[in-house]
Parts: sequence; C-alpha cells; structure tokens
Amino acid sequence: MEACAEPGRRLRSVCRRMYDENEDLSDVEEIANVRGFNLEEKLVNKSYNSNYVKYMDGKGKYDPRFQ
Repeated sequence: MEACAEPGRRLRSVCRRMYDENEDLSDVEEIANVRGFNLEEKLVNKSYNSNYVKYMDGKGKYDPRFQ
C-alpha cells in the first residue's frame, strides 16, 4: 500500500480522489435522490409535526422570477 500523506507529517493519510471524465456518475444521482423527500407524504404522515407547516393561499406580492 502506498502512503498518501505529505512527507514529514505524521497525520492520517488522505488520498485524493481522482475523477475520470468517462466515469459513470449515476450512483451520485441515486444518492441525491435518497436524501430528498416527498412533501405530500410528509403532510399526510401522522408522525410529522404539523406545527412546522404554514398553509398559504397564494395571495401576496408578485415576483416575476417565480412563474
């Protein structure tokens, strides 16, 4: 096994991850999807605290960025 730390230092070795432009990154997308959640599922779930939910009827300031 090759040491990856800088010479003269006695810390844990850290190997830099090298990325290949041809590498399949589909697993990264899969991980990102696992971290997400379904809002409707949270709203109907009894174990979710509804005190964090603020119902809004859509009236208020108009912002053209959100069309």
